[in-house]
Amino acid sequence: MRNIIRIQAIALRVLCVFILLMAFLPHVSAQETANTIVVEKTPVGFRYSQDGQYLSLPQLAKALESNQEAHSLIKSAQTSNTFATVIGGLGGFALGWSVGTYIGTGEMLLPVLVTGIGLIVVSIPFTLCSNWKTKRAVNIFNSQVQTPSTSADVRFTLSGNGFGLTLRF
Repeated sequence: MRNIIRIQAIALRVLCVFILLMAFLPHVSAQETANTIVVEKTPVGFRYSQDGQYLSLPQLAKALESNQEAHSLIKSAQTSNTFATVIGGLGGFALGWSVGTYIGTGEMLLPVLVTGIGLIVVSIPFTLCSNWKTKRAVNIFNSQVQTPSTSADVRFTLSGNGFGLTLRF
């Protein structure tokens, strides 16, 4: 009877250790390479971060200054983004003006409406081009960042004293 209780206690300890390991090991992560820029997809576009700080397009251009190829590409992306923003904003204004006039007076300004829609449609390829150039510039920059040569190996081991966790560098 005493042996059964002892085995159950050991099994309970092993189960508790296993649950704790499963709870905490997925959260263990290696350090990212210094200066690496992370690209995150969001519902309205992309978000760029470096060392936990989110970067705007001008800040991203500043971060990429050390790499000539990436910097020239990000400058081109900024130009495309500015053009798309201006054209899209004008299109949005024209669309809003014609819809507002229709709501207020009941008269549809069809040429202004069509112009607004056309400007918005024209701005879309420039936005896509800007996003493509920005992602490409970040990929070029990240590909030339030095990666650390250390690696870690985590293993579960069984020794004379019980279960263990071995970490090798």
